[in-house]
Amino acid sequence: MITRARGQLIRSIGYLAYTLGALALLLWLLFPEEALRRSLVGHLKGAWPELQWRLRSVTLEMPAALRMEALEGYGAADRPMIRLDSLVVQPDWAGSLQSRRLRIKYQIVVGQGSIAGLVQSIAGPTEWSWEGTVQQLRLADWPLLSLRLGREVEGVVSATFAGAGVPTKQEKAQLKAEVKVENGRLGLKRPILSHSVIPFSLVSLNLRGDGNRIEIEQGEVASELMRGQFTGHAEWGQGATSAQIVVRGALHPEPRFFKGLDNTVAVQAVRAQLKDKPLPFRLSGDPVNPSIHFEEFSMQFQALEKELR
Repeated sequence: MITRARGQLIRSIGYLAYTLGALALLLWLLFPEEALRRSLVGHLKGAWPELQWRLRSVTLEMPAALRMEALEGYGAADRPMIRLDSLVVQPDWAGSLQSRRLRIKYQIVVGQGSIAGLVQSIAGPTEWSWEGTVQQLRLADWPLLSLRLGREVEGVVSATFAGAGVPTKQEKAQLKAEVKVENGRLGLKRPILSHSVIPFSLVSLNLRGDGNRIEIEQGEVASELMRGQFTGHAEWGQGATSAQIVVRGALHPEPRFFKGLDNTVAVQAVRAQLKDKPLPFRLSGDPVNPSIHFEEFSMQFQALEKELR
Protein backbone atom coordinates (compact mmCIF):
# COMPACT_ATOMS: atom_id res chain seq x y z
CA MET A 1 0.00 0.00 0.00
CA ILE A 2 2.74 2.46 1.00
CA THR A 3 4.79 1.50 -2.04
CA ARG A 4 1.77 2.06 -4.34
CA ALA A 5 1.04 5.48 -2.75
CA ARG A 6 4.66 6.48 -3.11
CA GLY A 7 4.61 5.49 -6.78
CA GLN A 8 1.46 7.51 -7.40
CA LEU A 9 3.06 10.55 -5.68
CA ILE A 10 6.19 10.25 -7.81
CA ARG A 11 4.10 9.96 -10.99
CA SER A 12 2.01 12.98 -9.96
CA ILE A 13 5.10 15.06 -9.35
CA GLY A 14 6.49 13.91 -12.68
CA TYR A 15 3.29 14.88 -14.52
CA LEU A 16 3.28 18.27 -12.77
CA ALA A 17 6.92 18.92 -13.67
CA TYR A 18 6.25 17.87 -17.26
CA THR A 19 3.19 20.14 -17.47
CA LEU A 20 5.02 23.13 -16.03
CA GLY A 21 7.98 22.50 -18.31
CA ALA A 22 5.75 22.24 -21.37
CA LEU A 23 3.90 25.42 -20.35
CA ALA A 24 7.19 27.30 -19.86
CA LEU A 25 8.43 26.12 -23.27
CA LEU A 26 5.15 27.17 -24.88
CA LEU A 27 5.34 30.64 -23.31
CA TRP A 28 8.92 30.99 -24.48
CA LEU A 29 8.07 29.95 -28.05
CA LEU A 30 4.92 32.10 -28.28
CA PHE A 31 6.23 35.11 -26.34
CA PRO A 32 4.83 38.28 -28.05
CA GLU A 33 8.14 40.14 -28.13
CA GLU A 34 7.28 42.75 -30.77
CA ALA A 35 3.85 43.56 -29.35
CA LEU A 36 5.27 44.01 -25.85
CA ARG A 37 8.13 46.13 -27.17
CA ARG A 38 5.68 48.48 -28.93
CA SER A 39 3.48 48.63 -25.84
CA LEU A 40 6.38 49.60 -23.55
CA VAL A 41 7.59 52.28 -25.97
CA GLY A 42 4.04 53.65 -26.14
CA HIS A 43 3.79 53.91 -22.34
CA LEU A 44 7.14 55.70 -22.16
CA LYS A 45 6.09 58.19 -24.85
CA GLY A 46 2.97 58.93 -22.83
CA ALA A 47 5.00 59.54 -19.65
CA TRP A 48 7.83 61.55 -21.31
CA PRO A 49 6.46 62.93 -24.60
CA GLU A 50 9.45 65.25 -25.03
CA LEU A 51 11.68 62.23 -25.74
CA GLN A 52 11.69 59.75 -28.60
CA TRP A 53 11.99 56.26 -27.12
CA ARG A 54 13.73 53.27 -28.66
CA LEU A 55 13.88 49.75 -27.28
CA ARG A 56 16.01 47.23 -29.14
CA SER A 57 14.55 44.01 -27.74
CA VAL A 58 12.33 42.37 -25.13
CA THR A 59 12.94 38.68 -24.45
CA LEU A 60 11.73 36.02 -22.06
CA GLU A 61 14.55 34.09 -20.43
CA MET A 62 14.12 30.83 -18.57
CA PRO A 63 12.85 30.59 -15.94
CA ALA A 64 10.39 33.50 -16.39
CA ALA A 65 12.84 36.41 -16.47
CA LEU A 66 11.90 39.39 -18.62
CA ARG A 67 14.90 41.13 -20.20
CA MET A 68 14.93 44.46 -22.02
CA GLU A 69 18.00 45.56 -23.95
CA ALA A 70 19.11 49.04 -25.06
CA LEU A 71 16.29 51.27 -23.83
CA GLU A 72 17.02 54.88 -24.85
CA GLY A 73 15.18 58.20 -24.78
CA TYR A 74 16.39 60.65 -27.44
CA GLY A 75 16.14 64.44 -27.32
CA ALA A 76 15.97 67.03 -30.08
CA ALA A 77 19.67 66.63 -30.93
CA ASP A 78 19.10 62.93 -31.69
CA ARG A 79 21.37 61.80 -28.87
CA PRO A 80 20.24 59.70 -25.91
CA MET A 81 19.21 61.78 -22.89
CA ILE A 82 18.59 58.70 -20.80
CA ARG A 83 19.52 55.09 -21.43
CA LEU A 84 19.44 51.67 -19.84
CA ASP A 85 21.77 49.06 -21.26
CA SER A 86 19.61 46.31 -19.80
CA LEU A 87 16.70 45.75 -17.41
CA VAL A 88 15.93 42.30 -16.02
CA VAL A 89 12.76 41.60 -14.00
CA GLN A 90 11.99 38.19 -12.51
CA PRO A 91 9.94 36.69 -9.68
CA ASP A 92 11.66 35.79 -6.42
CA TRP A 93 10.05 32.35 -6.11
CA ALA A 94 11.65 31.29 -2.82
CA GLY A 95 11.05 34.65 -1.16
CA SER A 96 7.44 34.77 -2.38
CA LEU A 97 6.67 31.32 -0.97
CA GLN A 98 8.32 32.10 2.35
CA SER A 99 6.65 35.51 2.84
CA ARG A 100 3.40 34.55 1.09
CA ARG A 101 3.63 37.81 -0.85
CA LEU A 102 4.61 38.45 -4.43
CA ARG A 103 8.27 39.46 -4.59
CA ILE A 104 9.95 40.63 -7.80
CA LYS A 105 13.68 41.17 -8.30
CA TYR A 106 15.06 43.71 -10.76
CA GLN A 107 18.46 44.74 -12.06
CA ILE A 108 19.30 47.73 -14.26
CA VAL A 109 22.69 48.16 -15.92
CA VAL A 110 23.86 51.55 -17.19
CA GLY A 111 27.42 51.62 -18.45
CA GLN A 112 29.61 50.52 -15.54
CA GLY A 113 26.86 51.25 -13.00
CA SER A 114 23.86 49.31 -11.78
CA ILE A 115 20.62 49.57 -9.82
CA ALA A 116 19.34 46.35 -8.25
CA GLY A 117 16.69 45.51 -5.71
CA LEU A 118 13.37 44.01 -4.79
CA VAL A 119 9.70 44.99 -5.06
CA GLN A 120 7.13 43.28 -2.81
CA SER A 121 3.36 43.47 -2.56
CA ILE A 122 2.04 44.65 0.83
CA ALA A 123 -1.75 44.83 0.60
CA GLY A 124 -3.14 43.19 -2.52
CA PRO A 125 -2.26 44.51 -5.98
CA THR A 126 -2.24 48.22 -5.04
CA GLU A 127 0.30 48.74 -2.25
CA TRP A 128 3.96 47.84 -2.66
CA SER A 129 7.29 48.17 -0.90
CA TRP A 130 10.63 48.52 -2.64
CA GLU A 131 14.31 48.51 -1.79
CA GLY A 132 17.56 48.56 -3.67
CA THR A 133 21.14 49.68 -4.12
CA VAL A 134 22.84 51.94 -6.63
CA GLN A 135 26.45 51.21 -7.49
CA GLN A 136 28.85 53.31 -9.57
CA LEU A 137 26.13 55.08 -11.58
CA ARG A 138 27.64 57.92 -13.63
CA LEU A 139 25.40 60.97 -13.90
CA ALA A 140 27.05 61.78 -17.23
CA ASP A 141 25.31 58.69 -18.65
CA TRP A 142 21.95 60.42 -18.09
CA PRO A 143 22.28 63.87 -19.74
CA LEU A 144 18.55 64.44 -19.13
CA LEU A 145 19.39 65.52 -15.55
CA SER A 146 21.75 68.26 -16.73
CA LEU A 147 19.23 69.31 -19.36
CA ARG A 148 16.38 69.60 -16.84
CA LEU A 149 18.52 71.55 -14.35
CA GLY A 150 20.11 73.68 -17.07
CA ARG A 151 23.62 73.16 -15.70
CA GLU A 152 26.54 70.74 -15.76
CA VAL A 153 26.04 67.85 -13.34
CA GLU A 154 28.62 65.08 -13.07
CA GLY A 155 29.58 62.48 -10.49
CA VAL A 156 29.43 58.81 -9.58
CA VAL A 157 26.43 57.82 -7.44
CA SER A 158 26.23 55.07 -4.83
CA ALA A 159 23.12 54.69 -2.69
CA THR A 160 20.77 52.47 -0.74
CA PHE A 161 17.04 53.16 -0.71
CA ALA A 162 13.73 51.77 0.52
CA GLY A 163 10.12 52.84 0.44
CA ALA A 164 6.49 51.86 0.29
CA GLY A 165 3.25 53.17 -1.16
CA VAL A 166 0.60 53.05 -3.85
CA PRO A 167 2.14 53.75 -7.29
CA THR A 168 -0.86 55.82 -8.43
CA LYS A 169 -0.96 57.93 -5.25
CA GLN A 170 2.21 59.99 -4.93
CA GLU A 171 1.19 61.59 -1.64
CA LYS A 172 1.07 58.21 0.13
CA ALA A 173 4.58 57.12 -0.79
CA GLN A 174 7.17 56.78 1.98
CA LEU A 175 10.86 56.59 1.24
CA LYS A 176 14.34 56.86 2.72
CA ALA A 177 17.78 56.79 1.16
CA GLU A 178 21.47 57.18 1.88
CA VAL A 179 23.26 58.79 -1.06
CA LYS A 180 26.90 59.46 -1.97
CA VAL A 181 28.13 61.28 -5.08
CA GLU A 182 31.88 61.12 -5.67
CA ASN A 183 34.32 62.88 -8.01
CA GLY A 184 31.79 65.27 -9.49
CA ARG A 185 31.17 68.77 -10.78
CA LEU A 186 28.21 71.10 -10.37
CA GLY A 187 27.81 74.01 -12.76
CA LEU A 188 26.58 77.37 -11.50
CA LYS A 189 24.34 79.64 -13.57
CA ARG A 190 25.57 82.59 -11.53
CA PRO A 191 29.24 82.31 -10.48
CA ILE A 192 30.22 82.52 -6.83
CA LEU A 193 33.24 84.83 -6.72
CA SER A 194 35.24 83.56 -9.74
CA HIS A 195 33.83 80.02 -9.72
CA SER A 196 31.33 78.95 -12.37
CA VAL A 197 31.78 75.25 -11.51
CA ILE A 198 32.07 73.61 -8.09
CA PRO A 199 34.25 70.47 -8.25
CA PHE A 200 33.86 68.06 -5.35
CA SER A 201 35.37 64.81 -4.17
CA LEU A 202 32.31 63.82 -2.13
CA VAL A 203 28.74 64.88 -1.43
CA SER A 204 26.78 62.67 0.96
CA LEU A 205 23.28 63.02 2.43
CA ASN A 206 20.37 61.08 3.86
CA LEU A 207 16.81 61.48 2.58
CA ARG A 208 13.48 60.60 4.18
CA GLY A 209 9.93 61.68 3.52
CA ASP A 210 6.85 61.11 1.41
CA GLY A 211 5.52 62.02 -1.99
CA ASN A 212 5.16 65.71 -1.11
CA ARG A 213 8.13 66.56 1.10
CA ILE A 214 11.64 65.15 1.48
CA GLU A 215 13.89 65.95 4.43
CA ILE A 216 17.62 66.32 3.69
CA GLU A 217 19.73 65.23 6.65
CA GLN A 218 23.39 64.79 7.55
CA GLY A 219 24.58 66.46 4.37
CA GLU A 220 28.33 66.83 3.89
CA VAL A 221 30.46 68.22 1.08
CA ALA A 222 34.21 67.92 0.49
CA SER A 223 35.83 69.98 -2.27
CA GLU A 224 39.11 71.63 -3.16
CA LEU A 225 37.21 74.89 -2.65
CA MET A 226 35.43 74.14 0.63
CA ARG A 227 34.16 71.60 3.11
CA GLY A 228 30.93 71.83 5.00
CA GLN A 229 27.65 70.46 6.31
CA PHE A 230 24.04 71.09 5.36
CA THR A 231 20.42 70.09 6.01
CA GLY A 232 17.14 71.09 4.42
CA HIS A 233 14.02 69.91 2.65
CA ALA A 234 12.39 69.77 -0.77
CA GLU A 235 8.68 70.09 -1.54
CA TRP A 236 6.73 69.70 -4.75
CA GLY A 237 3.16 69.64 -5.95
CA GLN A 238 1.75 68.09 -9.10
CA GLY A 239 4.50 69.26 -11.44
CA ALA A 240 8.27 69.74 -11.39
CA THR A 241 7.85 73.50 -11.89
CA SER A 242 6.20 73.76 -8.48
CA ALA A 243 9.16 72.20 -6.64
CA GLN A 244 10.84 74.24 -3.93
CA ILE A 245 14.02 73.57 -1.95
CA VAL A 246 15.45 75.10 1.19
CA VAL A 247 18.97 74.09 2.25
CA ARG A 248 20.92 75.66 5.11
CA GLY A 249 24.48 74.93 6.10
CA ALA A 250 27.95 76.14 6.99
CA LEU A 251 31.09 76.10 4.85
CA HIS A 252 34.79 76.24 5.68
CA PRO A 253 36.40 77.81 2.59
CA GLU A 254 39.78 76.53 1.40
CA PRO A 255 42.43 79.02 0.10
CA ARG A 256 41.38 78.32 -3.53
CA PHE A 257 37.90 79.65 -2.76
CA PHE A 258 39.32 83.21 -2.82
CA LYS A 259 41.49 82.63 -5.91
CA GLY A 260 41.72 85.69 -8.16
CA LEU A 261 41.12 88.20 -5.39
CA ASP A 262 43.84 90.59 -4.30
CA ASN A 263 44.64 90.87 -0.63
CA THR A 264 42.44 93.93 -0.19
CA VAL A 265 40.77 95.24 2.94
CA ALA A 266 37.53 93.45 2.01
CA VAL A 267 39.29 90.11 1.58
CA GLN A 268 41.23 90.54 4.80
CA ALA A 269 38.02 91.36 6.68
CA VAL A 270 36.26 88.21 5.42
CA ARG A 271 39.27 85.98 6.14
CA ALA A 272 39.54 87.39 9.65
CA GLN A 273 35.86 86.68 10.41
CA LEU A 274 36.04 83.16 8.99
CA LYS A 275 38.89 82.24 11.32
CA ASP A 276 36.45 82.19 14.21
CA LYS A 277 33.27 80.93 12.50
CA PRO A 278 32.17 79.04 9.36
CA LEU A 279 30.54 80.71 6.38
CA PRO A 280 26.75 80.25 6.70
CA PHE A 281 24.65 79.87 3.57
CA ARG A 282 21.04 79.39 2.55
CA LEU A 283 19.99 77.89 -0.78
CA SER A 284 16.33 78.39 -1.66
CA GLY A 285 13.87 78.48 -4.56
CA ASP A 286 13.12 76.08 -7.38
CA PRO A 287 15.80 73.48 -8.21
CA VAL A 288 16.43 74.94 -11.67
CA ASN A 289 17.10 78.51 -10.53
CA PRO A 290 17.80 78.53 -6.79
CA SER A 291 19.24 81.59 -5.07
CA ILE A 292 22.11 81.49 -2.58
CA HIS A 293 22.57 83.84 0.37
CA PHE A 294 25.56 84.04 2.67
CA GLU A 295 23.45 85.40 5.55
CA GLU A 296 25.39 88.02 7.60
CA PHE A 297 28.27 87.85 5.10
CA SER A 298 26.10 88.93 2.14
CA MET A 299 27.37 92.53 2.10
CA GLN A 300 31.01 91.42 2.23
CA PHE A 301 30.48 89.02 -0.67
CA GLN A 302 28.85 91.73 -2.74
CA ALA A 303 31.98 93.82 -2.19
CA LEU A 304 34.18 90.91 -3.23
CA GLU A 305 32.10 90.38 -6.39
CA LYS A 306 32.67 94.04 -7.34
CA GLU A 307 36.44 93.58 -7.02
CA LEU A 308 36.29 90.75 -9.60
CA ARG A 309 34.55 92.85 -12.24
